[in-house]
Amino acid sequence: MTENSGTYLRIFEDDDSWITRPDYMLLAAMSEPDLASVEQVYSAMLSENEHNPIESGKGLSKFGERVKSRMLEQSVKERVVAGEVILELARLASATGKPPTVIAARKMVAFKRKQFGAQATPTTIKRDVERCLQMYRNTAHFQAVAVLDPALLANIEASDEATIRFLGLARAFEQFIDANVVSGKFKWAPVRVPNQIQAISHINFIPLSKQELRDSGVS
Repeated sequence: MTENSGTYLRIFEDDDSWITRPDYMLLAAMSEPDLASVEQVYSAMLSENEHNPIESGKGLSKFGERVKSRMLEQSVKERVVAGEVILELARLASATGKPPTVIAARKMVAFKRKQFGAQATPTTIKRDVERCLQMYRNTAHFQAVAVLDPALLANIEASDEATIRFLGLARAFEQFIDANVVSGKFKWAPVRVPNQIQAISHINFIPLSKQELRDSGVS
């Protein structure tokens, strides 16, 4: 695909079979805002497997655990906030039946962060939300799934079934963004889910309250 429309996550071989450890590729993509380094991280994880085989009963090698730990512990706020913006976009669309704006979604995320004790002014928090989204914009649909269902992220380790479900949810968010959000004011070059993965379009999230709709400025 072109640079403007994104690139596909390489989780299938040319014959449509899984690559070795597709969950490693997904973890690498989610942990690296620099897309050029994703393949390097993935290759390093496979190399670790070869030289230090995974202990019985574990889904990740020691290096894989470090990659996951970095993803979960470093830049965690930035990844979570990027995912929260996508979730709020979906909730806004569900509540109003109209294409949502990123401005409204950012406003909702900023308001919630202030509610949970963020020590800054509303304007500063909004700027911080935008910074986080910019950092992980291209994988924000993956980050949204991790926020929506943290247990699923843990279960993708060496599990094709969990990995397929995670990717199916991510593809649904991806398609939603393409259809409802992408505009002259919101451009993205996502790490796309391959077409072999069926989108899971029925996503359970808490509907917006009337107060949240008022806070977002759409009602």
